[in-house]
Amino acid sequence: MAESIAEMFFLVAVDDIGGRARVRTDLLHSGVAGGVFADLVLRRFIRVDDTGLVRPTSATGCSADGSAAAHVVEAVAQEDRALSVRHWIEEIGPAVFELVAQQLADAGVIRREWVGGLRRHEIYPPADLVAAATPRLELARMLRDPRRFTLVCGIVAVLVDVAGLGGTFSADRSRAVVREIMVELADNLPGDLQAITHGVRTAASRRAVLPQ
Repeated sequence: MAESIAEMFFLVAVDDIGGRARVRTDLLHSGVAGGVFADLVLRRFIRVDDTGLVRPTSATGCSADGSAAAHVVEAVAQEDRALSVRHWIEEIGPAVFELVAQQLADAGVIRREWVGGLRRHEIYPPADLVAAATPRLELARMLRDPRRFTLVCGIVAVLVDVAGLGGTFSADRSRAVVREIMVELADNLPGDLQAITHGVRTAASRRAVLPQ
């Protein structure tokens, strides 16, 4: 399985056969960036206060494993103001997404390819079919027995749900049951992780109403 929340979200949000994104680009970027922030909160490289502002910790000056995590830690360390999760996701989401995609490519999980004519776009077909499909299958397994959800997989599931992708791992559960489980997972996340998923949701909602 992918080793981070961000990578797991990425692999669920991208078709694990053809490598095409299942959601619009801004949702993909927001969910992946939110996953990196959640990874860093769990590793105590950053914290999110009660007002949803991202703040450094004593570990922020240390080197974080992974180029995406290191990029976020450096950005937070260099910012002299406390900014909201939403602001960070909107500001550096695309760059963070690129770094996570490259991490997965470097690890041999996906390939990066460009397709199309005048409107070219990137796809991410699997280089390792098992590794690419594992996060989605693992979420489906846990959805069949929600007591098996770990904190990490719970965060991934909520981010996937925020992106509108709950059906990709529904495990033959009814929409109403899946919605009930997702609400319970979201409500039981620790406060700082709730702030991150809320920031992802807000960024996605705000992007959806901006002029295109």
